Amino acid sequence: MDKIIQNKFLIQYIDELSLIKSPIHLLNPFIKFITTLIFLIFTTSFDKYEIIKLFPYFIYPFFLIIFSNIPIRKIVKKIIFFEPFIIIISLFNIFFSNSYFTIFNFKFSSGWIIFFSIIIRTTLSLLTIIIFVSVTGISNIIMCLKILKIPDLLILQILLTYRYISILIEEVYRIMIAFSIRSIKNNGLPMKIWGSLIGQLLIRTFERAEKIYYAMISKGFKLNFKLIFYKNIKLNDLIFFVTFIIYFIIFRFIDFSKFFK
Repeated sequence: MDKIIQNKFLIQYIDELSLIKSPIHLLNPFIKFITTLIFLIFTTSFDKYEIIKLFPYFIYPFFLIIFSNIPIRKIVKKIIFFEPFIIIISLFNIFFSNSYFTIFNFKFSSGWIIFFSIIIRTTLSLLTIIIFVSVTGISNIIMCLKILKIPDLLILQILLTYRYISILIEEVYRIMIAFSIRSIKNNGLPMKIWGSLIGQLLIRTFERAEKIYYAMISKGFKLNFKLIFYKNIKLNDLIFFVTFIIYFIIFRFIDFSKFFK
């Protein structure tokens, strides 16, 4: 039950991180958005057998961490939480690969290379996205999506999902508290009642969502909402953007490992 509350506080904590004053926080949100998007495109564009070429791309998220003054510990904990899922998904490549390579007379499936490549790329992308959200804030990200002409309905779904996921966590917490009070043995939730509890959560979620919707309508909310992008692009923003784009291009198309052979 404590983990549920910790997840709620983590969402609030990410919102608080976006309010820190630092050189990275003061950069234009749209510049950070485009730079991060290009970074993700370059990272995922590598061949499935590429591993060494991915390591220079860790410079970008570490640069954001160092110059944004955000504590890395909680972000690393979040990454570690997702790592088992990434490893399980990557494991299938080991068994379904048909090619092999030899090291010291030992034969290995090339799926191991794909395995580590997927883990590195996924971890790198996930780390960068979490840091980007922490230094930009959901409101600025929504403004960036608006500038890119993303449909209002999709933007609304992203915004509401992010804003009200903490409310969903609260509902889960209330259900678990109610069950623990009525339960004779406090040994967690037995499997046989999971279905009914999920059904109750679904009903309560619909009711809460309906109340939120009516509250938004009463305050004049419209689907085609408008957001004001209030930050102009400055010289620091252009230097940040151009520097990292050149960096991404250089390490994407030039293999520096050849110079060390």
